Amino acid sequence: LPVRVESGHLSGRMAVSYRAAQEEDPELALSGSVTVADMKVADRTGAPFLALARLDAEITRARLFAGEFDLSSLSSDGLAVFLSRDKKGVWSHSRLAGGTPPGASSRRRALVTVAETRLRNGRLHFRDSLPPGGFAADLEGIELDMQGYSTSPGKRAHYALSFKTARGESGSLKGEFSPLPLATSSSIELSGMAMEAYYPYLAPFLRGNVTGRLDVAAQL
Repeated sequence: LPVRVESGHLSGRMAVSYRAAQEEDPELALSGSVTVADMKVADRTGAPFLALARLDAEITRARLFAGEFDLSSLSSDGLAVFLSRDKKGVWSHSRLAGGTPPGASSRRRALVTVAETRLRNGRLHFRDSLPPGGFAADLEGIELDMQGYSTSPGKRAHYALSFKTARGESGSLKGEFSPLPLATSSSIELSGMAMEAYYPYLAPFLRGNVTGRLDVAAQL
């Protein structure tokens, strides 16, 4: 497996139904609720990949053989994601990818819909060793509210996302987006960006160090 679950607890209450007929494909369907708590996951090298205090999923109907998953709500508390890039430009999440099995490209794409998504107390730990001097950022207090998420082509979800950093920066995004194809119409606001922290990325374009704070507002 590309990841290793080091700890965690899984509980739930599910209703399971199975139907088979001579002239129809068999169907295995699930509905109910699932809770994951106190989970820690590492990648194949042993480096931390994510941690989770609690995740609650309310499943309206999941048709496993058809690849259709309809959730009424998905809520998470204390999700922490660890992302890094080494000096060769290799991203940590790329280590999760294995070889593509034969026939994988012809498989039916899963259809996932989530009516309400809620994230509280999220964190993102980012380390980048590629630019000279390196870069590090820790996003804290990440909050996300999203309605109408779907992988159905062209379907757009409405969302509001906010976060802060250990450097006293803050950011917010809100609007709508479509995962397939990827498209967005959003507004973004960044406040108090510490410019000296981003110098490793600006160095190729500047002759000297840069200091100060920057506020940004834009439409995407």
